[in-house]
Amino acid sequence: MRMCSPAALDLKNTTDDALPNYLNSLRFRQLHTQTDVRLGLGYSAVAIAGALFYYDWKFGWAASKPYTLPAVIAYFLLNGAFSYWLWFVERGVVYEGEGKTGKVRLCLPPPPPLLQGCADPLRATNRYELPPPPKSTSPSTSATSPSLRPPTPRTRSRSCTSAPR
Repeated sequence: MRMCSPAALDLKNTTDDALPNYLNSLRFRQLHTQTDVRLGLGYSAVAIAGALFYYDWKFGWAASKPYTLPAVIAYFLLNGAFSYWLWFVERGVVYEGEGKTGKVRLCLPPPPPLLQGCADPLRATNRYELPPPPKSTSPSTSATSPSLRPPTPRTRSRSCTSAPR
């Protein structure tokens, strides 16, 4: 059975935010090494791009041309390292800390395939569609405004409980 409720995502985010406070109250100390590496990689890539932009703006293309290729290569290498870090090192880590008993690392497993399909707008329930306009008896408002028309039916199932493909 699929769980395609926005409340499930809110519950996950709220739990992820409350977990460090709870574990810190139990005398654990949160380690921020992974966040520091992520910020360092991201800010380094942005600093290279910003420095090259400023140099090009100040001195022109002719002066900055020799530095452009090395800067682009460094930018892509740093962003590649950043992506690797997010996908393989930090994957699913909610909390990392240490206490009296040693280091603690809490990770979430990747979502099961059944939950991943709920991001498909044709299969997920759309709760934000406008209801059909009320029936009017006056002749001046008999035409339905295009923005208030009910949504057209889709050919694919919109139920979250449909079978996976």
